[in-house]
Amino acid sequence: YSVSCETGQRLRYGADGIFTRDEAHELVRLAASAGVLSCVHTAGVYFHEGWMTTKSDADARAHYFFAARHGHSVAQVDLGHMLFESSTNKEQDLEAVQWWRKAAEQDSPAGLYNLANAYWQGRGVTQDDSHAVQLFTKALEAGSMRASLALAEAALEGRGTPRDLKRAGSMISVAL
Repeated sequence: YSVSCETGQRLRYGADGIFTRDEAHELVRLAASAGVLSCVHTAGVYFHEGWMTTKSDADARAHYFFAARHGHSVAQVDLGHMLFESSTNKEQDLEAVQWWRKAAEQDSPAGLYNLANAYWQGRGVTQDDSHAVQLFTKALEAGSMRASLALAEAALEGRGTPRDLKRAGSMISVAL
């Protein structure tokens, strides 16, 4: 099943494979129904984007939730995004932050970045620029290039770190 899911993911992003798109989609569906977490997540992406299936946020959320609950860090990040983007209340923000925190505990660059951004904005957590900068730094160390732009902004504005134009410039060059 892992080979079938990998093939489906590669076709999803335009890579050539030995299966047609319909075959790859069916393989992903079968593997997801067998509980292969990366395929459950991929099926969630299909539903979220309406790719080769009817767009359904409810189905996407259910697939992300299943994989996230079982420790799949990318699903945790994506579930957090769905909750955060559609948030109409503090409870959804809190839940999004909880999922990003779980991904961050696995050193997920995206989990760390999104958790830092929540602290930066003060959504789902108490606003804390210093903690946000610490998390953006960890995200950068884990491989998030977006974190370097956030660190550049922090250094330019003196938010959570002393104002430092030289450091801001070096963080921008990291992103480029």
